[in-house]
Amino acid sequence: MIEIEAGSTNVYEDLGLPDAAEMRVKATLAAKIGEIIKHRHLTQVQAAEIGVAAARQGITAGVQVAEQLAAQGVSQAEAQKGYATIADILPDATRLSDIYGTTLEGYDLGQAEQEVFNQLASAQRRRQKLTQREVAAFGGSSGINKTSLTTSSVGQF
Repeated sequence: MIEIEAGSTNVYEDLGLPDAAEMRVKATLAAKIGEIIKHRHLTQVQAAEIGVAAARQGITAGVQVAEQLAAQGVSQAEAQKGYATIADILPDATRLSDIYGTTLEGYDLGQAEQEVFNQLASAQRRRQKLTQREVAAFGGSSGINKTSLTTSSVGQF
């Protein structure tokens, strides 16, 4: 019969090894580092997939942003859909931002990513304000009412 002896919580101490406490700490740290590396590898793969989804839309997603989105759990399919949306709204929004950026807050890729992936209302409001400014500037009806070009109003002030 095999005799079983109860040990302590430190196997290195039970084996009588010198520096048992230090060895236990090192083993615990090594295991934790292994877990982090394993998790990070998965995050890096997801981040790469997010970067590819952005690139397919002609957008360069920064590594840090892609890693953040991966850490948030954004899937490749969600990234593809999100960056397709960004590719639709970003050209007009950045053009308007270039035009009205001195009087209104600008809108760029970072704002678009915040709006699409984090549903950040302030980013959406920025884009909407730029659009509203454009409509206000060019959507007026000056000179096009019913009587503006009739003969009865010719020469009248």
